[in-house]
Formats: sequence, structure tokens, C-alpha cells
Amino acid sequence: MNRASKALFLSLISLSFLQNIVFAEWETGVSHNLVIKKSLSEDWYWISRNNLSSKSGYQNPFMGYFDYNLGRKLSGTWSADIGYRQYFLKLSNGWREEFRPQINLSWRKTEGKWTLGNRHRLEFRHFSSDEGDDHVRYRNETRIEFPLTFTKHQLRPYFEEEFFYQFTDLGFHMNYMTLGLSFKPKSGVKVKFGYRWHTQKFGENWRNRHVFVTGLNLFF
Repeated sequence: MNRASKALFLSLISLSFLQNIVFAEWETGVSHNLVIKKSLSEDWYWISRNNLSSKSGYQNPFMGYFDYNLGRKLSGTWSADIGYRQYFLKLSNGWREEFRPQINLSWRKTEGKWTLGNRHRLEFRHFSSDEGDDHVRYRNETRIEFPLTFTKHQLRPYFEEEFFYQFTDLGFHMNYMTLGLSFKPKSGVKVKFGYRWHTQKFGENWRNRHVFVTGLNLFF
């Protein structure tokens, strides 16, 4: 562990816990994620991203989605996929469906023992009720995997930040900041868990949720 890696990792831990002190209005929740990726040829692949989330702790499921996407490697570091996401959100009057065609452009590179990544996403959002107008949203996620490992399971720290920008009057309206650990118990399997600071704009105010995040990635 070199000094620069240790300093950056400890700084991100401090920043994450600082949010708990600075922001008084907060909720808790949990977010479970499942990613399945299947290679179809040397360049083509199929990928599915799935989620089930709860708020007010663990007992109140309020959101979920599943999607299917066809992707292609563009170079050694770039790839793109296009697909469809079915999204569900629990409102006071029941569950609302959302239909999301989407396009992803991803970059990923290993520098020494660091792994760096960035993903651009365009979502075309259509709602099943009159409680939302159709619109387009841009999302950008940055990911850093640190050149550190812990325990015999080779736990590796990672940091993610994702912002959401809606092309209407909302503009920038949501942000995820995640700090966690990942490990690979066997070939083709990756397990993740961590803490996420989720902040979202409602009207003129920002609300905060502190989320326990889990992830299971399967590669075939």
C-alpha cells in the first residue's frame, strides 16, 4: 500500500462519513443489485442489470427494475450497449411503471494496480400514469478500484460517484456516492457491498438517504 493510495482511500472514507454530520435530514435504506453478463462472441455480449431497493431500513420495498441489453466492444477500453429497462416505483396510490429504452457508452482501463471506469447513459423515460411527463435523462458514473487488498479473501476497496441530469426544468437532481469492498470468490463471480450516500432534489429542497448496497455480478 503506497502513501498516495492510502491517503486517497482514507480521504474518501472521511468524506462519506462527513455527509452524516453535515446533512440532518436523512433516511436509511438498502439496495440489492444483480448483474448478469454473457459473452456471445469475441466482440458481442448480452448484459442484464437488476435491482430491488427498500427505504426506511429493510422492511419497505419501494423500487425495482430489470433490463436487457445487447452490447459490443468498440476497442480495448470502450464498449457500448443498447437495451430496455422496466422500472417500478411505489407511490402513495400504488406502483407506477416506467418504460426506459437506454443507451450506454462505457470506458474501462487498468493502470498498474488501479482500475478506472466511466459510463455515459441516456434514458428515454415514459411513465404509465399522468404523474410524470416523458423526458430524456443523462447519467454519468465514475468508478475507481484501489490497488489495495485485505484479508485472505482479497477484499478490494472501490469508490463510485454517479450524477443524474434531466433535460427539463429539473436539471441536476440526484447523486450517488458509494464506498465499498468487492471480492471474487471464484472465476466469473464478483461480490460487492458498501455504503451509499444518496441525495435527491424534491422541489427546492435536497433530501438524503444512507443506503447499504449489495451486488452480485455473474459473468459467462
